[in-house]
Amino acid sequence: MKKVLFCVVIIATSFMGIAQVGIGTTSPDPSAALHLVTSTTVNQGLLIPRMTTSNRNTNILSPSAGIIIFNTTDSEFQVSTANGNWVSLGTYATTATVSGTTLSTGKIGIGTTAPDPNTILDVSSITKGVLLPLLGTDPASVAGMIYYNSSTNRVRGYNGTTWANLD
Repeated sequence: MKKVLFCVVIIATSFMGIAQVGIGTTSPDPSAALHLVTSTTVNQGLLIPRMTTSNRNTNILSPSAGIIIFNTTDSEFQVSTANGNWVSLGTYATTATVSGTTLSTGKIGIGTTAPDPNTILDVSSITKGVLLPLLGTDPASVAGMIYYNSSTNRVRGYNGTTWANLD
């Protein structure tokens, strides 16, 4: 039993270190905390959590700055700001958020041993960013998907109807 517990502790602590995580690559970019790669023949993007405005206001009561969601009510990507507001990417419209606490049934932290309870994935770093999947063309259309178009050098997102540049 002690050996099993020891192995579990070793495996668990190996995920808590601050290092690059690569999905689809064995050599993540050193400037990225999370580096996602897809093949040019598969054309996949990153699917951002999708929810209605009501779900956002009910379930993410005290968002950390930088949380990104796809708001299905408004068909737009939104990011929380340091002052507790939500900014719509593409239009830069700002809306206030409610405050309080929320419960989370599961969360993953990269670069942190205490992921924010309002997130599914919390990537923390003061020296690195997240590298989105790099594609030359739009992938399959799924509302809430986001990727970096390497042909046009633009971040693109699918709002449920069309692909749009998010800048």
